[in-house]
Amino acid sequence: MGRAALFLIVLLAVTTAGFTVLGLHVVHDSVNRTLEERRALAEIAASRVDDLLSDTIDHLQALAEQYNLSPTDPTCAGAALALKAMRWFHTDTIISHIAVLDSSGRVVCTEPNLQVIAAADMSTRHSVEQALAGGPPGVSRVLTLGQDQEAAAIVIGIQGSNGDRGVVFAVLNLSAPSLSRILEPLRLGQTGYAEVVDRDGIVLASTEPSDLWQSADHGNYLGQLVANGSTAVGTCHSCHDSGGAEKANAVLAFAPLTTAPWGVAVLQSSDEAMTYVNSMEQRMLLFGFGIFLAALTVGLLATGRLIQPIQALDRACQRIRTGEPDVDIPTGGVGEIHSMAQSIRQMHTRLRQLADESKKSADELELRVRERTRDLEASRNNLEKAHTELSELHHILAQKERRLSHLLDGVIHAQEEERKRVARELHDETSQALTVLIVSLDTTVAGLSGEDAGLKAHLSDLRTLAAGVHKEVQRIILDLRPGLLDDLGLVAAIDWYADSRLKPLDIRVNLEVAGEEARLGAEVETAVFRLAQEALNNIVRYSEAENVLISLDFGADRVVLRVEDDGKGFDVDEVMRDQEGSRSFGLLGMRERVALFGGTLDIQSRPGQGTQITAIIPLDGTD
Repeated sequence: MGRAALFLIVLLAVTTAGFTVLGLHVVHDSVNRTLEERRALAEIAASRVDDLLSDTIDHLQALAEQYNLSPTDPTCAGAALALKAMRWFHTDTIISHIAVLDSSGRVVCTEPNLQVIAAADMSTRHSVEQALAGGPPGVSRVLTLGQDQEAAAIVIGIQGSNGDRGVVFAVLNLSAPSLSRILEPLRLGQTGYAEVVDRDGIVLASTEPSDLWQSADHGNYLGQLVANGSTAVGTCHSCHDSGGAEKANAVLAFAPLTTAPWGVAVLQSSDEAMTYVNSMEQRMLLFGFGIFLAALTVGLLATGRLIQPIQALDRACQRIRTGEPDVDIPTGGVGEIHSMAQSIRQMHTRLRQLADESKKSADELELRVRERTRDLEASRNNLEKAHTELSELHHILAQKERRLSHLLDGVIHAQEEERKRVARELHDETSQALTVLIVSLDTTVAGLSGEDAGLKAHLSDLRTLAAGVHKEVQRIILDLRPGLLDDLGLVAAIDWYADSRLKPLDIRVNLEVAGEEARLGAEVETAVFRLAQEALNNIVRYSEAENVLISLDFGADRVVLRVEDDGKGFDVDEVMRDQEGSRSFGLLGMRERVALFGGTLDIQSRPGQGTQITAIIPLDGTD
């Protein structure tokens, strides 16, 4: 009951919180729309003030040229005509006085005459200096004319007939109706007001006349916005200047001017500006809280009626789970709870039946398991017997394989010994006999006189034939067992054999040696040499190659022989399947030689792509 109630409370709280967050999001959007409307009002007002100042500057500049305002005319006749024309065109013009300054910034005359302007020193004004330097027309910062009399002016550079530069200094009347008509619509509600401020935070024009020429409530903040040329909108409290009475929260919108270092600020009390939004927010919170309480009350009442029958069923199910044979299933409750109680009652009855059937099946299964166990035990004994027989067979096969390897080793050893014996007999008997024959023929030819020219030629041919046979016998002796292999080692023997077999056929040979060359055991050197010999013989017989690369890599525990050619190549599988071919017989012999030493032989070849044979023979402590 407690967990269900807690779940219900959490669910209602989450639902209500989601509804409240959604409502507050709507309120936030309403606040943003209100602030954006204020920003738009400030930007429109700033644009209209910009238009008023821009039109006034353009008109004054045109009149200055039309009436030839000159810095050398102390009568200010042109200035009087210009002011009269401007008042005729604009009865509510914001220009109250026009002064003409000479090239040193001294006031030449004013129209109408105003002593505080005539007595003022304008030479140090930045706007005056800029106009005298030929800068564009502009609006000055606030200046003091006489005692406690502030003003702002439009400053336009002029040039007299004699080429002297001067300045038209038009004093602005910022309380003129034309400016008031722009600001007055911005007086919003009871607390709203609008004002024009300069970059020093001084109020130049306002819907509140008492604020004129005073420091604005947000002077420093607004002055910084003017200096940066930035717009701003938001609720304002911390932006108030420090000191003075406590300021109320306000909604502030600000837009800078482009024709003057001023800006337009629109302000209104936050309470008044956000009256509708605050009221809607409060109503939404109260409504959400009320809905939460009502739903919680109804939910707790309904939960109580639903949970109690479910708890009774849960207790009964717990007793069933512990294995009690007779459990009374309560059938109270309504609707689905009653149906669930009936189903649990039926399930309990069926479970009892299944328990009885399960016990009976378990007894039968145990009997079958015992019978199957006996069968498995017999099968295990048979498997153990078969395993023993397989082990004995494997041992016999291993012995036969060792004997075969030993026999093959003996055959190869006997073959090498027979090669040595045949080579010695050929050298000791045949080669020497041919040498004696050649010497005898040479002696006989030398002893014949000139009359026996035919016989001499015939004996010379026999001597050439005997020399060729002697050379061939020497080649056969070296093929059977090259002396270089025993005297100079493996590299020299392979190098000699490659030169003697391949270079006469114009096949280019390149021999590369890697690692530290060392003498290997006699059997290993003989095996590697025979592998190289068979590979080179195959190149001569079948490859039609132009280039051959032979590499020997001497490692600490193995030697690697690689023979590669750029010949026509062959299909390795097809050649190895040809049991009667001499080529397959030679490749099989190479594999058997490598296998005797526990090494590997890799043959890579494809038709038209050359052949590469790599043999790796472990040394295993060979001398």
